[in-house]
Amino acid sequence: MAASVDGGIAFPHARQAIQLVRRTRPLSARTGRKGRWRTETVYAITDLAPHQARPDELAGWIRGQ
Repeated sequence: MAASVDGGIAFPHARQAIQLVRRTRPLSARTGRKGRWRTETVYAITDLAPHQARPDELAGWIRGQ
């Protein structure tokens, strides 16, 4: 999810705020067994305007793709 930022946060040049929800399931290197699913929510802030970067582009950049 991405949202435009109109002000009121401690980042003066912020234009968009992004929320990413990640689900991971660790794999044990020793046994090869899969662990329990874990959900992590992370946030990012950018100075790019919505016309400069769409939500899917931002998510891809954050994932390193």
